[in-house]
Amino acid sequence: MRAATAGKNRLPARRGERKSHPGSLLRLALCCLVVYPSIILNGCGLESVNYYSPPGFQYGGNIITLTHNSDNSDSSFLGYDIYYRAYYSLTEADSARNSIESVSNSTTSTPESVLSKMTSELSFKKIFLASAPTVTQTPLLKGGKTYYFYFPNATSTTDWYYVTSSDSAQIQIVRATGDTTGQSFNDLYLVGDVDYGSTSNGVEPGKAVYIVAFAVAYGYDYSKLASIYSFPASLYEPIGGSNGYTLP
Repeated sequence: MRAATAGKNRLPARRGERKSHPGSLLRLALCCLVVYPSIILNGCGLESVNYYSPPGFQYGGNIITLTHNSDNSDSSFLGYDIYYRAYYSLTEADSARNSIESVSNSTTSTPESVLSKMTSELSFKKIFLASAPTVTQTPLLKGGKTYYFYFPNATSTTDWYYVTSSDSAQIQIVRATGDTTGQSFNDLYLVGDVDYGSTSNGVEPGKAVYIVAFAVAYGYDYSKLASIYSFPASLYEPIGGSNGYTLP
């Protein structure tokens, strides 16, 4: 298990938006002979895309809390995912987080463009369940609950876990390494690990690792066969704070 610590949300809490994507000017001209808002939005074939609102995501009392955003209440909403990546140094971790925040804060960005930055360019991974360490469950956190993440670092075989606001059962989580037995967040971080971003040094027991994490709302619109996301909620610091998380 890995201990995660972080601060308040870094990114502004962006509420769900409705954005439209226009067709060609010719199509608009033919369609919108009489210009009323309802015609512009509906009769002219402008496609509306809903964006969810990010959850609360903060650290306090050695616990990370993910709080459901009540704006995410439609029938397509399914829950939340957490994306993470580990680094050898605070400088590397801050650089990755700042890069994602910069894209997210751009007025031209979308949740999809931020996710692409995170997963395709920077290779952030989703947290896995220890009960299914090779199966990506989307979303990891189901429904509109509050989730509390704990990081007992007694031994390398003790996995991190979470409980919910409605259930005290401990649900263990593991790294996204593809290990069929589930690799603990307390295990070594080696150069070449799919969830480790440093290329020159690994992290051994007694040393600190710097883990950057973001939380994203997720849903699926079956009428359009399309996934719906929120902009990410960011922890202010890497898990474990500015000193990182020390491996047991």
